[in-house]
Amino acid sequence: MIFGIGLPPIGFIIGPLVGAFLGEIISGQGQQRALRAAWGSFLGFMAATGIKVIAALILCWHYGTKLIQWVISQF
Repeated sequence: MIFGIGLPPIGFIIGPLVGAFLGEIISGQGQQRALRAAWGSFLGFMAATGIKVIAALILCWHYGTKLIQWVISQF
């Protein structure tokens, strides 16, 4: 994640990928295993981000409909 801090927002996407790869290489794992770990980290990060976006959209929709209902009921 240190790599990602210097290059927002692309760094936050590439940071976990590079960090997992370098962490596995430094710990003595092979390149194939390091690539698998990096790919898994990237997919997990993207899945979590997608779930958060979906949750935020659902909450915005719910809040927006309640707000519109409240505004209409005031008239």
